[in-house]
Amino acid sequence: MSSTQFLINAASRHAVLSQRYSRGREAEFQREVGRILSEIEGRMAVSRDGASTVRMMALREELSTAFGDAYKVAADKLFSTLEEFGLSEAGFTEQLLSKSISANAAEFSTAVSPDLVRSALSGEFLDVNLKSHMTIRSAIDKLGVNKSEEVSRLIKDGIVTGKTPIEISEAISETSSRTKAQAAAIVRTSVNAASSIASHTVYQDNKDILDGYRWVSTLDARTSVICMTLDGQLFSFDGSNPKPPRHWGCRSTIVPQVKKEFDKFSDVGGKRPSSGGDGRELVDSRTTYSGWLKKQSSAFQDEALGSVRGKLLRRGDLSLDSFIDPTGRTYSLQELEALNPLAFN
Repeated sequence: MSSTQFLINAASRHAVLSQRYSRGREAEFQREVGRILSEIEGRMAVSRDGASTVRMMALREELSTAFGDAYKVAADKLFSTLEEFGLSEAGFTEQLLSKSISANAAEFSTAVSPDLVRSALSGEFLDVNLKSHMTIRSAIDKLGVNKSEEVSRLIKDGIVTGKTPIEISEAISETSSRTKAQAAAIVRTSVNAASSIASHTVYQDNKDILDGYRWVSTLDARTSVICMTLDGQLFSFDGSNPKPPRHWGCRSTIVPQVKKEFDKFSDVGGKRPSSGGDGRELVDSRTTYSGWLKKQSSAFQDEALGSVRGKLLRRGDLSLDSFIDPTGRTYSLQELEALNPLAFN
């Protein structure tokens, strides 16, 4: 065995704690965004019925701006929290790495500059959307811009169609559940990104003793197809290689691959948690998602992949990586059939 097994075990367990932390931050941000929407709804509802179109249009601009300003305050607070979390994750990663390397790894730097971590958290682009360059902060800000524009549009549509202020307020209220869900997704993805970026920064700073980093996905039915295929893969520190989050709500993580000459745990095994058809259990840390899924029941495979893809996998007609395109997008069944007609006969 190697330090990789030790690190996968530790990282898998730590990821559970990170997800728990994320749920707390999601709830906080949801409450704040919900409060902002409620204030906008209230101000709209008490505005004078029968006010002139000019006055209502002015109110529209006022409320749209008010939402944007209040959201920015919430976004600033969230990003500050994520920075603190990222610095904590960098510290955890340093400790974990120090425990897995031998004493002759003299090149190891025990303290990555906090400024280096902050810079990475502010500047690194996320892999969630390869068509647009988004950082953690710009992803958070984009939700605020979109919601501010939506509030403005709802008020304008209400004015044009002759709705009363209360009816317009109710239209804004109807977006609340969706907005809160989007806010939660933003936070969940940002927490994962902060952890991933911080860890990767530590790894890069110690690449003289590392062969790269290895992708670790969650072994359960909720994992995306792209993360299923990436699990266990080893990547170099080339900036073009993927890092979590690979999609919105991604739960994957990465661990360093220690060079053999610096490997402290050459004779130590490790485990990683899984949640399959037989419930929760620990499996060998060398287990990849693909190998683990093949050992699961047909019902579990169908739950994870869908019945058609599950059947294709069981028959051996297609492998997991056949279900995604080069960008990581999952092919629709129609696309899969067009690309692999014999597998569907």
